[in-house]
Amino acid sequence: MIIERDVPVPVRGGVTVYADVFRPADERPAPPLIAWSPYGKHAGPQLPERYPDGGVVPGQVSPYTAFESPDPVYWTARGYAVVNADMPGTWYSGGDATFLSGEEAAGGHDLIEWAGTQSWSNGRVGMSGVSYLTSSQWTIAATQPPHPDHATLTADAATSQRVSPGSARRGCPR
Repeated sequence: MIIERDVPVPVRGGVTVYADVFRPADERPAPPLIAWSPYGKHAGPQLPERYPDGGVVPGQVSPYTAFESPDPVYWTARGYAVVNADMPGTWYSGGDATFLSGEEAAGGHDLIEWAGTQSWSNGRVGMSGVSYLTSSQWTIAATQPPHPDHATLTADAATSQRVSPGSARRGCPR
């Protein structure tokens, strides 16, 4: 696995977000899976420690796995790249944290465009993660990134956590 830490990614408003990029060792272009998170791309999985009754046993996920994000060891072994990004205003990324806002969604939109055009990317961008990461996937998808192969979301465990006029159960907010 190839690991690039703290890769600067410019997003709207003159803001720079920082991402850790994990790529397959064979260096063939890979579809990126993006985890857009406020929890820290470097924080580690913490699941067995935080949630001892959660069903995740120590060693089940690699130490490269950020909280609620896809495991880079698992996914790179299957031909994917994983991009763990700290959203604006969190950790070392610039800007202000504006949780689940239009501004945050625009930054995620720009990250999708960036990931889809890198030399290591095959252009088929997906997003992954649970809870807050899923809620942000819905808001980012609503911006309709124009990259032709923004292919997938793995939206899980969000609709019951965020019910407001800006969201739609089992659907994309408009």
